[in-house]
Amino acid sequence: MKTALKAGLVIAVIATIFAALLYYFGAPYAVIKPQSSFVMYNADESGLDKKEFITTTDDGTKLSSIFIRTDRRDSAATIFILHGIWDRKETNLPLANVFAQYGFNTILTDLRGHGDSEGEFFTYGYREKGDVKAVLDDAISRFHLGENIGLFGFSAGAAIGLQFLEKDTMVDAAVIVSTFSDLNKIIPDYLQRITRLRSPMLSDILINRAESIADFETDSVSPRKSAAKINIPILMIHGEKDRKIKLEYGKEVFEVLKSEHKEFLPMKDAGHLDVLEKGGRNLEMRLVNFYKKNLKDQ
Repeated sequence: MKTALKAGLVIAVIATIFAALLYYFGAPYAVIKPQSSFVMYNADESGLDKKEFITTTDDGTKLSSIFIRTDRRDSAATIFILHGIWDRKETNLPLANVFAQYGFNTILTDLRGHGDSEGEFFTYGYREKGDVKAVLDDAISRFHLGENIGLFGFSAGAAIGLQFLEKDTMVDAAVIVSTFSDLNKIIPDYLQRITRLRSPMLSDILINRAESIADFETDSVSPRKSAAKINIPILMIHGEKDRKIKLEYGKEVFEVLKSEHKEFLPMKDAGHLDVLEKGGRNLEMRLVNFYKKNLKDQ
């Protein structure tokens, strides 16, 4: 009996040590090294007038993007669409098609470390806000775009968009869908979802390791702080049943938005990934009308 008890204790200790090592060395990579989803929509089969292009950032990272030109030649407005984490640019082809039908060009890009873009680590806006500027500057130059630019961001893409808009003067209006407020708030939430634990100590370990590996500062990733400096018209949308990024986080961002032309649209039956699906045609037209009202030449 004692031998069996000792053996059980040894096994428990070994399992605990193994779990601790796995968490310390492995968990941070789940945060900063996401894997992109499979390609669900083929750009070649979309029927859209598209041009693929590569932008090289200041640190040498190559980012893959698509420019889609509307067949409405009387339009000069362009919407830059930013996807969420674990995703890729092709996911937004259906949305780009909607915008094209109503006279908007679009830019779709694979965020750093996603899809066909290079980049070893994803930093939630710390570096990506500079990537957005690099791609937008490149697209404006390549395709001779006007200055009337809109932005659409979903989830992590929305958070990156807000950080970009803090210092940007090129974008005239933005739709922000399901954003987080501060990175240091959602990392504990993420930890709780995968471990069922709410532990400040484990969260601090995860944050410190992620910062060390990817060489960035999580305190600097705060769409909420960025929002306090944004003056352009903003439409914010968030699912009331969102379990990944809480509705309250979106409201925190909205409350501090400096813009006098802002609107918060809670989606009653939507979670995190199904906001556009739940909104359906009515939401699509809400987006189109928002951009038509706030972008020049529309």
